[in-house]
Amino acid sequence: MLNTLYIEPDEEITSIVDKIRREAALDIILIVPKNAVLTHGVINLKLLKKEVEKLRKKITIITSDKHARKVVELVGFEAKDKLEETPPPAPAAAFQLSHQKDTSQLAKQAALEALEEINRTKEKNRKKQKKRNLGSDSFFESNALASRLSAKKKKASRLAKEPFSCQTTISSKNVSEDLWKKREALRVKRKAIRSSRHLTVRSEEKTQSSANSSALLHFSQKKNVLKKKGRARGDLPKRIIKRATPADAITQKAAAFFATKKEEERTRSTVPGFQAIRDGVNVEKNSTGKSRKRKAIVKAVALVISLVAVVGGLTAALFFVPKAEIVLWPRHEEITENVSVEVVNPSQKDVLGENEIIGKVKEIEISQKVEIVPTGEKFSSDKGKARGEVTIYNYYSSAPQTLVATTRVLSKEGKLFRLIKQVTVPGMKSEQPGIVKVEVVADQPGEAFNIGPSQFTIEGFKGSPKYEKFEVKSEKPMEGGSDDTSNKKVKIITQADIDRARIIALDRLNASLKEEIEKSIGKDYGYFEEAVEKEIISSDSSQQTGEIANHPTFSVKQKIKVLTFLKKDIRAILQNHLVKKEKNGFILIPNSISFQVKKLTADLNQGKATAMLLAKATFTAQVNLEKLRVSLVGKKEEEAVAVLTRLTEIRQAEITIVPSWLPLM
Repeated sequence: MLNTLYIEPDEEITSIVDKIRREAALDIILIVPKNAVLTHGVINLKLLKKEVEKLRKKITIITSDKHARKVVELVGFEAKDKLEETPPPAPAAAFQLSHQKDTSQLAKQAALEALEEINRTKEKNRKKQKKRNLGSDSFFESNALASRLSAKKKKASRLAKEPFSCQTTISSKNVSEDLWKKREALRVKRKAIRSSRHLTVRSEEKTQSSANSSALLHFSQKKNVLKKKGRARGDLPKRIIKRATPADAITQKAAAFFATKKEEERTRSTVPGFQAIRDGVNVEKNSTGKSRKRKAIVKAVALVISLVAVVGGLTAALFFVPKAEIVLWPRHEEITENVSVEVVNPSQKDVLGENEIIGKVKEIEISQKVEIVPTGEKFSSDKGKARGEVTIYNYYSSAPQTLVATTRVLSKEGKLFRLIKQVTVPGMKSEQPGIVKVEVVADQPGEAFNIGPSQFTIEGFKGSPKYEKFEVKSEKPMEGGSDDTSNKKVKIITQADIDRARIIALDRLNASLKEEIEKSIGKDYGYFEEAVEKEIISSDSSQQTGEIANHPTFSVKQKIKVLTFLKKDIRAILQNHLVKKEKNGFILIPNSISFQVKKLTADLNQGKATAMLLAKATFTAQVNLEKLRVSLVGKKEEEAVAVLTRLTEIRQAEITIVPSWLPLM
């Protein structure tokens, strides 16, 4: 069986192999458009050939590209220029039911077993049936059982009517004549059951069993015996008697049950107390349930009222209980002080002076890795590129000139070539130019680069005197250029790309320096940012210049050396100096102390430093709150404002009186 796959122009070899693997057919036709990636070179076709041989499949390639067909046939595939029409497949043979006879026997056996189960159930219920009173518990249980058996009988009847199904559908013609006769008998019984449902049944009795017959007599009353009108108490009601077969007993009892329920509904409306006599226990239970529900409602209402009362009381206390509140903002003063602090090495000094604290040198290594963004381009190989030899003349000076590999030389036809390897052009000697021959290759593939002997210029010297003084000539034509579409441009790493990545990595190191140091030394320690020593340990690129880019990265590692000290030690020295500035009722706020480094001399090798710090802190005025409270009690709002205005210790005050109409505080 042949299957056809259509290949996209830019579809890769891996995608094509996956498509072939997913196909179940062994003979596959590939429709390949012109200039598709698959036919650009022999490598992709050889890979495809290898995978197809593993899968043991035959591939035919259809393409309109004449050159591509030659390459395909060279690899070993069959190639055509168009898709030939194939004859339609022969129709499949009709499906034969091989086990028709067996499935027919299974259908007959299943139907017979269902009928036997119905008859056994009817016989069992008939023997267990007992005399019971209308409305008793046994009556309800029996009728419930009758309902279930009736549903079971209906299910069995449907089973007998429907053909037995296996993996294939069996025609009704395969069922034997005996089975159809039994089905006809079931239809007659169902018709009798439907006709019996139209009878109005009032009550039922079971006749005495006799040797000659086991039939049940079902009768119904035309009139209600509980009615007072129409007949004396001793009169017997007329009965409509119908002899029922055992097969109809269960269905008719169910009909009698529902008819009796309707009779009770009519009796409740005419006979007082009938519901209490019939459902006395239920009446008592309903009364108890209603009482409990009524109690629950009363409790819920009482709870809601209590909550409303509590909330109302709290609201009233909040808004109507008299109170006065005064918020004061004391006066503040900013004080600065120059303090000299020395950080010493504990191994060099046993006893600390007044302004000395213990320091410790800590070394940290941090690193950053950034991705290099390649900007250079070149073709993946020299395939299809024209080659040749040029002669370079140095008319500039007597000094030699070095030209690196890939140096660009541009022909007068506008075709760009590059030096294959580095070369040194000798200097001039006695006004004779230095001469060197070097091999060049075209910048890109193509037949257009197969130029004849020509003159060139060195593009790197453009804009300088060397541009005119260095001559480049070719004595023979360039050869080997071809339009090979499989040779594509790729990204390569340049030195500018590496330098740019290095700058980004160092910037990120400096940005994260403070965070990395604080994380390393811990929150209880501090350091002088002015005394941080940094050293680059290593920096390298994962790829070198000129290489094809393959997720290149640049990594840099830096060693950091800092002099650390406990924050509480330097804060204690600053606080001892600032406390001496307390005067005129102003006291120091300890948490407001901060400092700046004005001058620092550090020797991290010795583990010591001397720093001149500018300490800064906030001082606040003291207010005698108890004396102020006594002086404000009983005052009007205007009088309280006057008292607060005379206080020099505060800069702002706010008075709140609740309720607002109170005349006194």
